[in-house]
Amino acid sequence: MKSLVGALLVASCCALGEAGAQTWPTRPIKVIVSFPAGSAPDIVCRFVTERLARALAQQVIVDNRPGSGNILAGQAAARSAPDGYNFFCATAATLVSNPHTFKSLP
Repeated sequence: MKSLVGALLVASCCALGEAGAQTWPTRPIKVIVSFPAGSAPDIVCRFVTERLARALAQQVIVDNRPGSGNILAGQAAARSAPDGYNFFCATAATLVSNPHTFKSLP
């Protein structure tokens, strides 16, 4: 969760500051959340994305993809375009434990 908040803050600072030479964002931003709607990580993510949307004057979409210990959401995030408009929100606990819990990960 901390990495998502940090990434969103850095992205918004670059976009809003004088250092941002390009206009970003020019289209909606998507945040893939690995927990169901209404869970604690989802609530925190929605809190951050709501403020980010206001700061950037751009729509931020929260895409909940729960299940399989963050694997489904992780796959969706890995397959998304690396264009700076897609973010991944998960807890470190499951991301760290997954390699030790599952025999093979996609």
